[in-house]
Amino acid sequence: MEVRTAREKELQRAEQEALTQEQALGARLSAVQAEAEQLRRRASQLVQEAQRVGREGAAAPDVEQVRVRVALAAELPALELQGVAEKALDARLKAVSARQDAVREMSSALDAYALQLRKTLTRLGTDASELATLQAESQRAAKEARAHAEQQARVKAAAEADKASGGGEQQALSRSAVAPPGATTLPRRENSRVRMQAQVDLSSDSNFFTGFSTNLSEGGLFIATVERIALGTPVEVVFSVPGGAPLKVRGLVRWSREINDKAPEIFPGVGVQFLELDPQVAQSIKGFVAQREPLFFPD
Repeated sequence: MEVRTAREKELQRAEQEALTQEQALGARLSAVQAEAEQLRRRASQLVQEAQRVGREGAAAPDVEQVRVRVALAAELPALELQGVAEKALDARLKAVSARQDAVREMSSALDAYALQLRKTLTRLGTDASELATLQAESQRAAKEARAHAEQQARVKAAAEADKASGGGEQQALSRSAVAPPGATTLPRRENSRVRMQAQVDLSSDSNFFTGFSTNLSEGGLFIATVERIALGTPVEVVFSVPGGAPLKVRGLVRWSREINDKAPEIFPGVGVQFLELDPQVAQSIKGFVAQREPLFFPD
């Protein structure tokens, strides 16, 4: 960039110097043309004076010689600068045309570079969102796993205590089916969730927007979005499982999660329950879920 700037400065200096020289040349041309016109007028006066003297008869041959010389002097050849001027104009036009072509080429390069910047920024934003979602899912899965392990440990301890007190195997089995007081009960789900990162188009009777999914089950999916949709709203969802064709399903908004300033890593969004799945679509979702590790441990 510094080299190019130095060249531009040198070019500007040369262009200014050429302009100054052209202006000086124009001034000289005007002065010379004025001097030539003055010479012609003076020669014309002398010719007229020689003719008058010749008519008076005094030294007529000598006067005639003077008149002829003066008349020849008055017939100055024209100053031929038109060809040079046209050549200079042609050169200037070519230079301007070349500069215009260069400006257009640089403008196209700048447009392409700006577009690449915007695409990269968009990609970075998507990657940041995906990374935050993965982190949140990992933390949630770890929390659920710890809670589940603690619950199982309490059940096991209670069963061993019953056995030690003579309660028998049947009582231990009965206690294992009920969580002890104060235990954290994990939400039961009919379908296991698996992680899925994909763009989702969501539309209702009055709205259309795009979000992205973070998890999927055979019964529905979670869509990360800041849009607010009322519970019970019928929606149409279009998404693609990795390596598959776009899937279009009808669903119902069953729950929503708003922005939590205390937990910014957890994305807001809505949970959509699938309705009336087409058999082929259901098979595609089932096949994808079956090949992935669940995000939680079933109760």
